[in-house]
Amino acid sequence: MAPVWKEHLHKYITGIVQNNGHKIIAINSMPDHLHLFFGFRPNQALSDLMRIVKGDSSEWINNQRLCTGKFR
Repeated sequence: MAPVWKEHLHKYITGIVQNNGHKIIAINSMPDHLHLFFGFRPNQALSDLMRIVKGDSSEWINNQRLCTGKFR
């Protein structure tokens, strides 16, 4: 992950998680994925939250044109 936009992506994902009523504790990026550590409220299925995080963050990366080609 490019260090130039890593922090912006982390903030964007933090917003997604918080807007769904949960609390981010830490985010750690790897070259091809990232790890989330968060306080999870049981009012939402974990699979639903992850679907939203993956979909919204991928759309954000594509809209910002942060990589060549389509990010998935």
